[in-house]
Amino acid sequence: MQPLNVALPNDWLQYLGKHRIFSLSAGELQAIQPVFNDADSNDTFAQQYQSRVMILRGSDLIVAAGSQIRILNLNDVKDSWIDVAPRLIDNHKDGLDDPSWLLDIPYKILSTPDIDFVIEALTLNESGDLLAVVGRGRLVVVCLPVTGFSHSIRCISKARIDCKTFVIGKSYLNDGAHVVKALWHPLSETQTHLMVLTTDSFLRMFDVSGNIDEAEQSFDLSPSQRRTSETSRRQSYAISLDDELDMDEEAVTFALGGKSEKESGWEPFTVYYALRNGHIYALCPVLPYKSAIRREHLETLACMVDAKTNRLLEERKSRDDNLELRALYYLLRLQSQWISDLVISSKEDRAVSSIDPTIVTVCSRDSHVPFPVQRQGPFMINGESVEFGSEVGDLVLIKTDTANILVTAYTNGYIQTLLLGSDIDPQWLMPMGEHKEWIKELREFVSSSDLLPKASVSENIQICDKPNYGTHRISLVRDPLYNDIIYVYHAGGAHRVSMKKLFDGLAELERSFDSNLTQYQAAEALNQWSKKDKRSEVSCLIDSDTMGKSIKESVIGFIVITDIYLAYSLMALTQSYTLVSHELDLDLETPMSSSAVQQSNITADTLPGNGATNDCLLTSPVFSASATQSTQTKVVVPPEMAGKKEVVITEESLRFLSRSAEVFSRNIKDVNKGIITAEKRLQLQEKELQRQIQILQQLNSRLNDKFSEDTQAAFREKIHETALKHGKLAVRLDSVLRRAMGQNQPGLSTQEKEWVQSLDDIKNRVDGDQGYLTRIKKVQEQLSTLSLKSNPMQIGSVSRMADTQLNALREALDRQSKRVASARERIASLEKTV
Repeated sequence: MQPLNVALPNDWLQYLGKHRIFSLSAGELQAIQPVFNDADSNDTFAQQYQSRVMILRGSDLIVAAGSQIRILNLNDVKDSWIDVAPRLIDNHKDGLDDPSWLLDIPYKILSTPDIDFVIEALTLNESGDLLAVVGRGRLVVVCLPVTGFSHSIRCISKARIDCKTFVIGKSYLNDGAHVVKALWHPLSETQTHLMVLTTDSFLRMFDVSGNIDEAEQSFDLSPSQRRTSETSRRQSYAISLDDELDMDEEAVTFALGGKSEKESGWEPFTVYYALRNGHIYALCPVLPYKSAIRREHLETLACMVDAKTNRLLEERKSRDDNLELRALYYLLRLQSQWISDLVISSKEDRAVSSIDPTIVTVCSRDSHVPFPVQRQGPFMINGESVEFGSEVGDLVLIKTDTANILVTAYTNGYIQTLLLGSDIDPQWLMPMGEHKEWIKELREFVSSSDLLPKASVSENIQICDKPNYGTHRISLVRDPLYNDIIYVYHAGGAHRVSMKKLFDGLAELERSFDSNLTQYQAAEALNQWSKKDKRSEVSCLIDSDTMGKSIKESVIGFIVITDIYLAYSLMALTQSYTLVSHELDLDLETPMSSSAVQQSNITADTLPGNGATNDCLLTSPVFSASATQSTQTKVVVPPEMAGKKEVVITEESLRFLSRSAEVFSRNIKDVNKGIITAEKRLQLQEKELQRQIQILQQLNSRLNDKFSEDTQAAFREKIHETALKHGKLAVRLDSVLRRAMGQNQPGLSTQEKEWVQSLDDIKNRVDGDQGYLTRIKKVQEQLSTLSLKSNPMQIGSVSRMADTQLNALREALDRQSKRVASARERIASLEKTV
């Protein structure tokens, strides 16, 4: 019989690692190992550098190998596998028996002369046309070819694709600073703003479409004593702090607040960052000078600030005016002024997205708030902190409808989830030398500890307890489909952390609060929620100890694929450029496995027999020693008989000895009863053991009689044939999906969205409130009125229009009617085409 070797549609994932795109020579591997091994002991940021040399753009897989950038289209790999899989199934062969189907698929190399360093991280912007390439002391932006160019890669004869590159921030990085982390800002109107954190604890924002040498904005995240000269030289808005310079105060990672949504608060304008010692801070407002924001978002913020201001004014009427109320009023006025400036700039710019008309372009540079952004923090965290000696490795923000969650990864293998107590409001740093009274009061107010942001520890998760774990990098990746799942990749492999219980509990708590509960009921609901099990489910996806390597290798690349054709899966790239793939389940509900359910349901009554009962001989509950048997007898000697006193035979002494002897006698009887009970239980257990052995012997004999070797061989053959049919049907189903996607694209492209938008504009010009039909109707009404006035039946009526004028008007209306009819026919045909 042939071995059970069946090809399935997603088996290409396990063979992808053999493709030439992951092939490096021994010299190339040796050159990049010191970078990812953190060999420089003098670099204190060795554990915080972000390592991500593999990313995904649509179906294009982008891999950095040393100083080289390679691109492979995964659709080509899947297509080739779908074509070869039926033949492999018929011939009972493995995908590597004839690897030509994989090795013949070419990949392209991007020609980037400015990249002459070992690439440590890749970051792709939202539109997918700009790639930020990060080295230890270099930062280069590459203009990528259009999306999907590699789908027709077989038709391109050149092995290299020339790409334009830009070296970012030469003057900053030449001073010895290294790039720790780089992220594209999601609010950028041109999608060209890059946020860069360097080892000098500066967070800089570069506009790649403008000046690539100077930062558009700079934020000093470290003490001001060592930044004075550079701050004045760069002419940037730096944050003044009074802390002393310390290595633990260095900023090591940051996270952005995400896109502008209709229900968003201040999060999209907020930057969260963490210091090496674990302290977390926030900056708000931070956004590019040219930003794309939803109009409803701005209106919501404006209404929220106005509501707070009105409530404060009402409170000031009922209370004595004090410094705190006045300072809070000044802060709300500054926030209102800032939002008003954004709204005015959006009206002046008049730039509305052709794809989404609800998004407007604002210019934050024109704000009339002349103060730099205030650093808010450190967060006042309520709960158990991570053990001493650990350092922050990465930070990510997860937004939910109920609360915002900060997930912090530590270099010792711990993951901490923090529930933010409230939104971060905009705050500005008031100048010290200002003599205006309201500025003094506001400066004192924003520096108060009562205004520090607050957070609560939801959970501390230990994902790895291996020794010397804290010498490697750790990174967080959010799942693109499920908001409650994050992935953690590190030196020990990769883990998945599911926070579904926490998210479901928060949603349930939100529904309880929305049901108009009383204060007591709300407190009771909160108390019950705090007692529920909200622990995250952690599963190990990749374990580096089981990969057969003598030396522990870090995971330096991690992607999650969500394409319907390519399958929902993840890929991880190790330090030796070994690809490990793992197919994920779309239904992430994780009930008890079927085998565990079956084991839990097996009892003596379910065991097969010859009609005899299978009741257990052992009674319930389980035997345990009584309290008398487990308690030692104690005799308390009266004080008059204690010590070295002579014992005098009296009535009291005789009574004491009699009571003591009675207690000993009673306890001896109880012990004898316990011995007899234990012996009976032991005999019963021996009988039950013999009975269960007899049942197992009967089952074994029945299986041997019923399932002979020939019968079992026939069953295995049927299972193999069924698996082969299933493999062929699955591969055929994917081939049908491929043809369907080739003929009918599931989603609209950018050009198609613009086309649909133009059709809507034409329809509005024809059928809108000020459209052609409305205007024609008005003209017809005017014409009917003029016709009545020019009716010859009316005596004394005088026509104000000559016949030639009326004829010309009728001809013009006829022409307009024909144009409207033609436009309607065109719209109908275009709608059919779409």
